[in-house]
Amino acid sequence: MKADKMEAKSAHILAWPFRFEMERKEMIKKVEEKGWVKKSLDFRDSKRKMQEEIDCFMLHQYLSLSARKIFIDKEKEAICSIYQYPMIDESNYQYIIKKKKEEYCLPIATIELHIYDYGVGILFIQVWNEKKKEENGNEKEENEKKGYNIGKIKKINDWGRRVSIPYLAEDGLLCADCIGIRTDTDSHITNFKDKVDNYFENNEGIDELCEPAAFLYDILNCDLETNDGSKDKKGLPFTNKEVIPFADDRMFLCSIIRDAGLSECIKNGTLNEELLYSILFVDSGDASCQNKEMRKKLLEDAVYARWSDYGTLYGVTSYSLFCITTDDVKANVEPTVVRPFLLEYSYFISLVLAQRIGMMSFTVRAEEIIKNINKPRKIRRGSKKGMGYFQALKFSKIQAQYIDFKNRLLILEASNQEQGIEIYKLLQKQMLVKEEQEILDGQLQSLYEAANISVGNGIAKAGVLLSCVALLPTLIEYFPTLTKMVKCIYNFFSK
Repeated sequence: MKADKMEAKSAHILAWPFRFEMERKEMIKKVEEKGWVKKSLDFRDSKRKMQEEIDCFMLHQYLSLSARKIFIDKEKEAICSIYQYPMIDESNYQYIIKKKKEEYCLPIATIELHIYDYGVGILFIQVWNEKKKEENGNEKEENEKKGYNIGKIKKINDWGRRVSIPYLAEDGLLCADCIGIRTDTDSHITNFKDKVDNYFENNEGIDELCEPAAFLYDILNCDLETNDGSKDKKGLPFTNKEVIPFADDRMFLCSIIRDAGLSECIKNGTLNEELLYSILFVDSGDASCQNKEMRKKLLEDAVYARWSDYGTLYGVTSYSLFCITTDDVKANVEPTVVRPFLLEYSYFISLVLAQRIGMMSFTVRAEEIIKNINKPRKIRRGSKKGMGYFQALKFSKIQAQYIDFKNRLLILEASNQEQGIEIYKLLQKQMLVKEEQEILDGQLQSLYEAANISVGNGIAKAGVLLSCVALLPTLIEYFPTLTKMVKCIYNFFSK
């Protein structure tokens, strides 16, 4: 985390969660073949530069013991494997956002890939918005009157997180017209506007409109540069059948905004409610909630105001994590606010997203078993409903994996410090992790009872069969006598 980046007007971390349809070991092997570089968060690594060592030490001290086992554990492989995109030194990587006449070219600081068990992956792209004044005269004057320049940052956040088309309209796309990544040697830009225009003009290509921007898969395949001989990529590329997006048209957004005017309004308690809502809930224009009471309730749930009297405010929604603070040099917020936010909270986001995706995956698997229970199963004579013996075995495997998942990932605290505990719990609350867990626990409990009945019936049938087998030698021994008795009885009644 270079010092000059700490002075940027804003920083934006975009998280794209997905499920992968393969074992974790197979996924890791494929990722490494593509050229991704394994990242260690252990501050004791002798290869580190001093600033990296300081950053990793800070993260180590901030995380709880349970969280360290997830991200840092060296005695055995950490639960989350972290990889960095092999960005070429001295090359420029830019995140491109175009909307009509507006274009934003943001330098990319780093790209990370987090791989968990249970088929969970998360791609992180961190970009910077360096200090530049607005070119639009009217907007510049208006921002100067207010004392802060927030319009551009709101557009970057909203348009930059949208990686697919939410709905079809001939005019007024909700997403950017174009979005992607540009390097010194190549360009990976998806033109959503052209795709939509092609559909309305030629009535074709609607299937492609469902897919996320192609640059996400280009990142996974380490294909952002051309003619790069430094990476010996092997194997087939990742496809949308192997890597399935978990999010809708939006990536999760983590953003810090540095503005003295906003910070002063926070300190004085004069920050406009609609403006605050539009920032925290990632609206490019006016607040998307135009009911005062509802907006107030949503903000009460989202705002974390521990440091508001100092001019720093945090906010958490189901798809964003924000920090608003000052850019006044005298305040010296770089070591106390900016660096910790960017280095520590992205791992909270990674963990909570992994918890939610993991539970959704178990829910899908449980629903498949529930659906199959109600289907008639063919047996020797006719058909039968209910959980079969092999279905019960399949469920037992899922249940064992879920218990392992809860013990390893659903940790109570991700940090030992009060603010870390509270932000982590707020993320879980806003992403409905506890509610999802309760629903899943209820489903699995019902399946557990059905499996017990199925296994119990199977054991009872097996007991009867074993009893018959045990009696078979005795029946064979007395078979001649039984035959004579049956014959006598038959002759008596036939006369």
